[in-house]
Order: sequence, then structure tokens, then C-alpha cells
Amino acid sequence: MADSIGGKNILDLPVEIRMVIYDYLLTEEKPVEIDVIHRRKKCDELIRHGRQNKRDWKHRFKKWSRAKIQFVTIPPINTAILFVNKQIHAEAVQSLYGNNCFSFLGTTGLKQAVELLGDHA
Repeated sequence: MADSIGGKNILDLPVEIRMVIYDYLLTEEKPVEIDVIHRRKKCDELIRHGRQNKRDWKHRFKKWSRAKIQFVTIPPINTAILFVNKQIHAEAVQSLYGNNCFSFLGTTGLKQAVELLGDHA
């Protein structure tokens, strides 16, 4: 039935169009600030700064804005497309890491990111 109504998927589009879609979904205007959460029983976790405020649950997923003098919500990067399949991941990850500027709030986060990315860093 899907074929009779013209069912298409993203892989039917030319790669150039897919890259425009990935750029739209995965590119941020400002640097992405990365922080480390130290876990006691688990491995440390790299997160987007402000996404999880352990000390102040009222301001979870928020970051202090000096310009607005208040906490503002940090919009997530739309990374769900990376998990669709291996081909889309291989294409889209280039937009995520190639088009964004990452800012680390300490050398620990930078070290862990380099270890995580390995040869791709």
C-alpha cells in the first residue's frame, strides 16, 4: 500500500539534498559547550553544558544568560537522525562534527571527547 501512494524514504533523495537536511538538523549557530558529569558507580559522561543541573533541579536543562539576567532553556541538538541506520549516521555525523564549534569547560571534557572520537577527532 505504501508503494501505491508513492512511499519514499530519505535514502531515495540525492545525497546533496540529504546533506542539506543534516546541516539544518545538526548545525548550531553558537558554540556547543561540553561539560563532564562525574558519576560514582558509572563512567563519567560528556553532556551539553547546562543540560543537567544536579545541584539545582529547578533549573535543569537551563543555563544562566548574562544578557537576559535569567535562566534560559538550552534547545537540544536534533541527533535522533543519527540513529536511523548506519548509512545515515555516516553521512550525518559529518555535519554534526564538521559544522559545529565545541567549547569544553575544562581539560577533562576535552580529553574524554578525544578518547571517545579516537581517530575521527
